Amino acid sequence: MNKSWMIAGAALLLAGVGGAWGWHAYTHPDLDAPAPVPMDVLDKEGKLLGHHLPPSADEIAGLPNAEQVMLGRRLLNETARLLPDNVGNGLNCNSCHMANGREPLRNHYLNTGGNYPRYMPRPGKEIDLTERINGCFMRSMNGKKLPVDSPEMQGMLAYMHWLGDGMPKGSKVAGRTEGPIDTSLVPDPVRGEQIYARSARPATATTAKA
Repeated sequence: MNKSWMIAGAALLLAGVGGAWGWHAYTHPDLDAPAPVPMDVLDKEGKLLGHHLPPSADEIAGLPNAEQVMLGRRLLNETARLLPDNVGNGLNCNSCHMANGREPLRNHYLNTGGNYPRYMPRPGKEIDLTERINGCFMRSMNGKKLPVDSPEMQGMLAYMHWLGDGMPKGSKVAGRTEGPIDTSLVPDPVRGEQIYARSARPATATTAKA
């Protein structure tokens, strides 16, 4: 067999294997994630009510609203790509809420569905979860609000509620959303300026066509 054909065949084989693995990893994003552990569920006074095990994505297919929950999961992971008109800075919701919002110390969503409506100091009033999500779109992602009745908003709500499904109303998991802040760190504006200069993208000049 011609040597060039052998090389081309080997390349195609490797590409096929790599593509298959890439697709498998995409459809099974939790392959390398640590197994979730049950977390204490507490009432408002801190009394132990039981335990909650964050559900696996594998369970979504069996839900009566599976498509809605899966849409919400995708939107939280790929917010900038799927909602470009609502995101102004390229961030995704899960840029801050990591591990699909399922794990302690990663700004999880496990308590989110049951925490609203609640009073928020910034607006100075009680808000519901749709207002909280839209607040993130407008401030954290420098974007625009989603219509409350849109499939996208309802999908994100469905996913967040699904993560806390089965927990008594008013309760919450004891797993913290974030870790402690290291107060020993001293800000260095000079070094910060250098890092910013290295990482900031240069402005792109545009020339109007005549």
